[in-house]
Amino acid sequence: MPDIYETLDLGYDLPEDITFESVPVAPTKPPLSRTVTSSYLPPPGKQTTPSCFVWSTVYGLATFRAAKLYGLDPTSTDNQASPIYTYIQVELNQKIAPNTCKGGKMLWPLQFLQFNGGTATMTDAPSLDGCSAAWTAWGSNTLQPNSNFAVPSWKGVELTGSNAMSNIQNLIVQDIPIAFGCWLYNDFVKYTGSPVPYVGSGVFAPSKTPSGKVGHCMVIIGYDTKMGPNGAVLIQNSFGATWGGTWNGSGGYVWMDF
Repeated sequence: MPDIYETLDLGYDLPEDITFESVPVAPTKPPLSRTVTSSYLPPPGKQTTPSCFVWSTVYGLATFRAAKLYGLDPTSTDNQASPIYTYIQVELNQKIAPNTCKGGKMLWPLQFLQFNGGTATMTDAPSLDGCSAAWTAWGSNTLQPNSNFAVPSWKGVELTGSNAMSNIQNLIVQDIPIAFGCWLYNDFVKYTGSPVPYVGSGVFAPSKTPSGKVGHCMVIIGYDTKMGPNGAVLIQNSFGATWGGTWNGSGGYVWMDF
């Protein structure tokens, strides 16, 4: 059976229901380049289901938040929010048929974390390979949520237009990573780390979704206003540590032209 990297069924093809809000201005002028605190980030993981909308928000943001607030080590599975367990719970909440894996909205896992009081850890619900394994493990089993991953609120911010880079700068300098969604070019999945920054082919990867394009969610963890012709953002992806470019001693990242 083809995997998600062959079918490009990565999991983000629905419009969000999040209202954009203004970004709080940093108390000091943001520097020309900055990243969030790397010691709060979990290592890059690899999705094997159409669950990028969960990897970015749950494994990425919720794990980062817990590490920052409670002084936890995000490299330990005890302190990582499980994306695969959360994904199946979200699928169940959305009435998706068993043994079927569909994409979704970033709003859904955030709501789950809020109303469920957190989610399971990666120790209790490790990443599994493929849709069938995920449903077999968690389609009829529930785990006690770890309250470290409860998210009381969230905000949507505009990442296009004249204020986009300013919004990113003001959030990153306050140590706030950003889960976001975008359309992918047809060379993105096979990106090996060069060139830097990634500019892309300019041709959108085709999809059977209504948009006709492949949507994907990732996490912005830094920026450099002087990189490339337009500045660039540093992104943690969910394609595993062997994909993309290297940052902080690991693969799984990409500097993307802004």
